[in-house]
This record gives sequence, structure tokens and C-alpha cells, in this order.
Amino acid sequence: MSMDYIRNYYDVPAKSGGRVRYSGGRQPVDGTIVAAQGSHLLIRLDGDDHEMPYHPTWKIEYLPDAPAAAPLTMWVITENPTDYPGQFVARQWIIGSRAYSPTTEHHVADTLDQIRAMLPPFLTMIPRDPRDERIIVESWI
Repeated sequence: MSMDYIRNYYDVPAKSGGRVRYSGGRQPVDGTIVAAQGSHLLIRLDGDDHEMPYHPTWKIEYLPDAPAAAPLTMWVITENPTDYPGQFVARQWIIGSRAYSPTTEHHVADTLDQIRAMLPPFLTMIPRDPRDERIIVESWI
């Protein structure tokens, strides 16, 4: 039997990687669904190093999925990029679990002080890493 079968037959939101709370012991313990085995779920309880079979409806509470982490917004300041020669450009980047890309949001200025003044308030500067491309001056998160 499969995870689909368990979901449909028992009308539960079971899925691999899903979080559950098992309350059949002395105290409730959270765990992670690893797989389906016959009509049971293989669950690894937190703190255990192996999974055990559990009936999908007996003393099992299905926990809501954790909200996805909001992506990080970062501003990268470059000097003399090919699209704006002789100027400073601050480009907004989105960095998340599934994305790492620039947005269309950017500012252009003649000096580093001018471009810094255009950034949103309350950011923290990250100095240029020696491994960065030479045009990168600094980044702000």
C-alpha cells in the first residue's frame, strides 16, 4: 500500500516529510513521516535514530506545514558595470531556498555616497569578499 492509499482510505494528510505528534506514550512526541509500509506509516520520532510503524489514525495528530521562510532581500552595489559605465549601481537581489536572482529594482548614482543614500533604511553592510567579482563594492542586507 502507498502513501496515496493511506491518505485516501483513512482521510488523513499523510505525506513523506510531514510532521506528526504521537500521543500513545507517556507524553506526546513529535516526529516525521518517513514512508508508508502496508497500511501503516513509518515515523521517526524526534530523538530516535530509526523509524517505527504507526497506524495513521491511532494517537496521531497531523501538524500543519511550517510556513515557508520569506526570501532575503539584499542590495549589491557595483562600480562601473557594463550597463552603466562610470557609475555606481545598487541592484536588489532576492535570495531564498529556491531563488537567487536580481530583481528589476535598482538605483544609479555618480558616487558611492550618493548610491548608499538611495538604499532603504536600517540595512547592514557586508564588505566585499575577495572572491567577489571585481565590480562589486559591497552588499547590504
